[in-house]
Amino acid sequence: MVYAGSAACSFQVKESFSGWRASFQPEEPFSAFGYETLHLAIHPGDAAASDRQWLQLGAEGGGSINLLSEGLVDLTRQEWQMVEVPVEAFALEGPASGFYLLGKFGGTFYVDDIYLATGTQRPSIPTAVVEEQVAGLPEGFVLRQNYPNPFNGETVIGFVLPTREEVELTVFDLVGQRVTTLVWGTWEVGEHEVRWDGRDEYGRKLASGVYLYLLRAGSRIEGRKLLLLE
Repeated sequence: MVYAGSAACSFQVKESFSGWRASFQPEEPFSAFGYETLHLAIHPGDAAASDRQWLQLGAEGGGSINLLSEGLVDLTRQEWQMVEVPVEAFALEGPASGFYLLGKFGGTFYVDDIYLATGTQRPSIPTAVVEEQVAGLPEGFVLRQNYPNPFNGETVIGFVLPTREEVELTVFDLVGQRVTTLVWGTWEVGEHEVRWDGRDEYGRKLASGVYLYLLRAGSRIEGRKLLLLE
C-alpha cells in the first residue's frame, strides 16, 4: 500500500469533543506479513495545538499508537516529519483494509508518502554483528543540507545513493504544495549535487521564506528545509 503523489494530501479538520478520523484505504485488503514498518510523512501545517490534543495512527482490523505522546510527531514543528512505526505495534491478526488517523485538534495538516517497508528498506541500526562494507561504495542513503543556506540566487543540494535508484527530489512550500521537481529518474550509486536557482517549475522567482525539499529514492525518504532570501 503506497500513497505518493505530486502534491501532499491535505486535511482540513475541526476540533470536536469526539475528534475526527481520516482513512487511507487501498482497493483491496492487504497482508502486512513480511513488512516491518509503516512509514509516512506529516506536516502540521497550521494545526492549532492545545493541552488536550491527540493524534493516533491505527490499522483497520488492529490497534493504534498515539503519535504525540510517543514523540513521533510534534505539532509545533512547522516542517515535514518522517514517521516510522513498527507493524507489530498494530497487533494485526490478519489482513488489514487500510490505515487511519484519529485526532483532536483543528486546522489544516498534510500527509504524504505512506508505505510499508521490509527490514531491508530500513536504515541500518548498530548491532553486535559486524557488517562488511564494500570498499569505494557509499555507506548509506543521505540527503545533505543545502549550501549556502540561507541563499540568494543559487544553492546546491547534495545527496548520496548506496544503490542505483529511481530518484525524485522535490521542493515544497510550508503548506505542502509542490513548488518544483529538481530531479526525476534513475540515478547511479555515488555522491550527487543539484543546483537550484530559487524558481518554481514555470521559471518564476519565489518569494523569500522557508521551503522544504524532500528526496525520495526507492522506498526511502528524507527531508530538510532551506531559507531563500530575495
